[in-house]
Amino acid sequence: MRGESLPLRLRTYMLAATITAHACYSTEGFRQRDLKFYLDLFLDWMTSPFIDGLESIHNTQILRFLNYLESEGNIKKSTRQKQPRYKLTRIGLIDSLRLLTEQKHPYHHEELLFICYFIANYSGKITDLIKAEGLEFPPAMQLEITRLLNYQSLVKRQIQKLEKHLETLKNKIIANQKAVLLTEKLIREKKITIKLLQC
Repeated sequence: MRGESLPLRLRTYMLAATITAHACYSTEGFRQRDLKFYLDLFLDWMTSPFIDGLESIHNTQILRFLNYLESEGNIKKSTRQKQPRYKLTRIGLIDSLRLLTEQKHPYHHEELLFICYFIANYSGKITDLIKAEGLEFPPAMQLEITRLLNYQSLVKRQIQKLEKHLETLKNKIIANQKAVLLTEKLIREKKITIKLLQC
C-alpha cells in the first residue's frame, strides 16, 4: 500500500487517522467524514508557534485515498447505508501499521514523536480489535502486530538511521577537508593557481 499521491509527511497522519477511524467504528465501519475528523484532529496537534502547520487535505483527496485502498484490497466498502462505510481488511491494517512505523527514511522529529504518542495511546484499542477478530488474526499475525506497535523499537531504529546519516556526513566532511589540504598544497607548490580553480 502506498499513499497514492499524498505528500510523504501527510501520509503519516492519513494512515494514523485511517487506523483510528477503523478502530473506533470497527462494528459498523467508518464514514469519510469520520476519517476527515481524525485527520483534522491530528493535523491540529501538529500546529504550534514552533512548528509550521501541515497543509490540510480536501475531501476529494480523502475519497481518492479511500478508493485507492479499496482497489488494493486494503479496505472494504459497504454501500448498504445512505453514506458509504469502510473497514480495513486484516492485510490493510497490517500494511497501514507497517507504513506508519517502518518508513525507509528518517522521520522528522515532530513526526516521530507523533507516531510514538499515537501508538502509546491507541495500541490498546488496536490490540482489542485484533483479539475480537479471533480466527481472522492467527497467532503469527498477532505477533507481527505486536512488533509493529512497539514504539520503543521504532525509536531505536530512528536513532540507528540518524547515526548512519551522521556517519555519512562525517565521512563527507573528512573527504572535503582532505581535498582542501591537497588544494592548498598544490597551490603552495605552484602546481595549480587560484585562477585555475576559479574557472
